[in-house]
Amino acid sequence: MIMPSQPIDRDSRRGRAALAAERMVGWALPVFAMTAVASISLQNIIYVAVAAWLLGMGLRKKWSLVNTPMNWALICLAAVLFASSLWAGRLNPSVFGLKKIGIMSIFFLTAASIRHPVKSGRIINFFIIGATVCALCSIFVHIAGQDGGRATSFSGDYMAAGGMYMLGFILATARLLYSRGRAKWLWLTSAAILGLALLLTYTRSSWIGAAAGLLLLGVFRDWRLPAVVLAAGLAFLILWPQNPITQRVFSLTTKHHCSNAERRYMWKTGLQLLRDQPIRGYGVDNLSEYYGRYADPRAREQRPPHVHNTLLQMAINGGLLATGFYLWWAMTVMIFGFRAWQHCRNQSPERAGAALGLTAAFAGFLINGMFEFNFGTSQVIAIVYFLTGLLPAYAYTDSRDPAWKLPERPRLLFLRPRFRGDVLLASSLPRLIKRDYPQARVDLLTEPAMVGSARGEPAWSKVISLPRHDLAAWWKTVRYLRTQDYDAVCDLFGNPRTAWLAFFSGARFKLGPQVTGWDIFYHMRTRPDRPGPRPAWDSFFDILRCFGMKQLSLRPRWKVAEEDDYWIRKFLKERGLRSGKILGLFPGGSHPAKRWPLENFLEIARRALRELGLKAMFVFGPREKDIKREYMHAAAKLSLSVEGLPPGRLAALWSHCAAILSNDAFPMHVGPAVGTPTIGLFGPGDPAVWFPYSERAGHRAIHRAPECWPCHKEVCENTICWDNLTPDMVMTVIKEVLAKKQRVSKGRSRG
Repeated sequence: MIMPSQPIDRDSRRGRAALAAERMVGWALPVFAMTAVASISLQNIIYVAVAAWLLGMGLRKKWSLVNTPMNWALICLAAVLFASSLWAGRLNPSVFGLKKIGIMSIFFLTAASIRHPVKSGRIINFFIIGATVCALCSIFVHIAGQDGGRATSFSGDYMAAGGMYMLGFILATARLLYSRGRAKWLWLTSAAILGLALLLTYTRSSWIGAAAGLLLLGVFRDWRLPAVVLAAGLAFLILWPQNPITQRVFSLTTKHHCSNAERRYMWKTGLQLLRDQPIRGYGVDNLSEYYGRYADPRAREQRPPHVHNTLLQMAINGGLLATGFYLWWAMTVMIFGFRAWQHCRNQSPERAGAALGLTAAFAGFLINGMFEFNFGTSQVIAIVYFLTGLLPAYAYTDSRDPAWKLPERPRLLFLRPRFRGDVLLASSLPRLIKRDYPQARVDLLTEPAMVGSARGEPAWSKVISLPRHDLAAWWKTVRYLRTQDYDAVCDLFGNPRTAWLAFFSGARFKLGPQVTGWDIFYHMRTRPDRPGPRPAWDSFFDILRCFGMKQLSLRPRWKVAEEDDYWIRKFLKERGLRSGKILGLFPGGSHPAKRWPLENFLEIARRALRELGLKAMFVFGPREKDIKREYMHAAAKLSLSVEGLPPGRLAALWSHCAAILSNDAFPMHVGPAVGTPTIGLFGPGDPAVWFPYSERAGHRAIHRAPECWPCHKEVCENTICWDNLTPDMVMTVIKEVLAKKQRVSKGRSRG
């Protein structure tokens, strides 16, 4: 199980310090993943994260670890190595080597901090990308002949580089096997670069480890992979027998090869050392002080730091008991990894691939350790602890669990710069969040022209305005957002500007739509909950589903302000109009193709007055100046008009209408928000998406789709979309809507 974290009091000094420590860990882990392969010096950031993690637990007064089968194996192994180091003949070198025991804390840090597969997958991607960049640099340096003949990482150690490139190569291959679409090409490129860099290190033990990892992936995913790699490898060996890589491969079977002979001497001497002190060992990093007493005179190295075998070296360091605990740890990681893979296999192929990739990478590490003491290479073992710490996220998380659990008093920011209708459709989000989290703070960031469209929903805690093309205002807004300590930023728009805003906001969790190019800035990409056309607000609800919220069915709402209602009442009184005796008409639209012809609206106005006794009120916005001129020229004495109403006054006007007839535009969404029966007219648009309002509430969408629909054109010379939509049909729907409204009103009065 995953231990829950203690709630943080944001207003106390202790709470702010705990949040700062948590934020430090959140930044340090991705940075470590990106730079771990590059340099052992850059890896030191992980120790800063460990210190911040421990400090955070202390400030919370909650000391807990993620309960995994590997915990006791690591703790016992660390205890045995520590005890053997205290009993060592030379204390100082052994105590200096104890820092390798402290590296084990990386596993506990990662397991406690990365608790969901979404975050774990993001960390794995960071690691693969960082490893790929380093591998590419290694290849260029090798081609330039500046590496001494064997590709290295920036640390200059080809053995460590081979081990790290092996881990990255296996993980990239797992991503390749479980990815779809264009992502396959990305992971194929990464796997190819890492594989080439691995070959150029000429480390045979890492090659064998990579082969073992590929074999594991082939057995559990696709047998064709190891078959293709094996066939390609055999073809390479046959066609280029004099190639250095080919000669390095054949040296594995050469008994008198210098490296092979040297390893045999080391293993023989190591067994003699173990025979004399099998229980307590010689301590960590003390081998060179005792090796000379047993060394074979024929060996070139008389005081080597290790014996090129992890099992034997572990026994020399901590006795047979340390070897037993090491095998216990290795076995529990493998079993735990396979259980994580089985747990995710029926939930998400992508998660199953990540779990299997981590398990295969660890298997490669174990096989590599049969010919190299990779457990003693700090740069490699730190990465191994880090990667194995990601496995609990796959083993303990159900597919129904939220991607990120909101705290008791969450602080959320939604990004929706435009458009007015979309800003209005998003107004149900703060009410849904505050339904489940009454003390939540829910802010909205939008453009200045859209602020009025958000004022009708009082559930927004704050509406932040950001101009579109003002770099100074953008930077000022970013600085302000970083001071607000948001728990999550939710991008409802998904363009580069909002993606960058989310990235620089300083929020702990960032969500956004799946958009090729810039969705890499999100921790999680939202996906539709079902295929096919969906109401527009369902894409907004995808964000809330990531938080584990359910029963997401609230419609948008507009609470008319008193000053707006007073102004409209005065406006109607001056013109001799009565509330409830008005038919609201909006003949405009954001694009010409979305506009039903004005003469049809005028016909509806005449018939509404003659047949229903309703006075028509035309509304025009700033984009409808051409229609307004046509309207004035058409002798519209049969109706009244108003132009340039702010959103609040438009909502107040619509609330006094008997019904509303509108094209697919912002005023159409205002009608249902204020509770007035609304008829939406659709041409190239899709009413299933943009008219998600219930007929039971008195709303109707009228659409006669031609063969060329849907086209979503902004301008169209062909008016076939509107030719089949006659005033007679629209008038019939208006009468039905008003009759239903009258029946409902009578039923309520009787009740």
